[in-house]
Amino acid sequence: MSKKSKIVLSVTSFLILLFLIVYALLYYIYGFGINQEICYNIKDGLVENVTNIQIVDYDWLSSSYKKSITKEEFQSPKSTDEYLTLFNKINAVNSKANFFQQFSLVSTDYGKKTASQMVVSNDGNEYLVTHHINVASTFLLKPQIVEWNIDIEVFQG
Repeated sequence: MSKKSKIVLSVTSFLILLFLIVYALLYYIYGFGINQEICYNIKDGLVENVTNIQIVDYDWLSSSYKKSITKEEFQSPKSTDEYLTLFNKINAVNSKANFFQQFSLVSTDYGKKTASQMVVSNDGNEYLVTHHINVASTFLLKPQIVEWNIDIEVFQG
């Protein structure tokens, strides 16, 4: 290999490494910050009313959730029964953050000062509903809900 080829290879390698470092920092700082803001907004909206899932943008759902729940189903529940059915569909999805997404993962459970839980009545029964939502960034820095668990327990008031 000629000296010129070695220099070109070295400079190219350096630029690629520099790009990867800058991207990793951007992913961590920007992705984590956006996800943290989204989690705070979601948590605040759900603390007021656990059936206020319209605060969650359907486009934020991971593909696992979108396979099971249509946009119309997600945006249109009106009765408590429809919400509980939707909550059970959400719980049926098995979704986790991948290794790459772990670096930007934020949960509505972090810094838990107020829980996003509420008693919901349906057919004469009362249920205690609690949301646990994890948000991570995709490779293109878009927020994505990678895990959403909803605890639904019979309320013994």
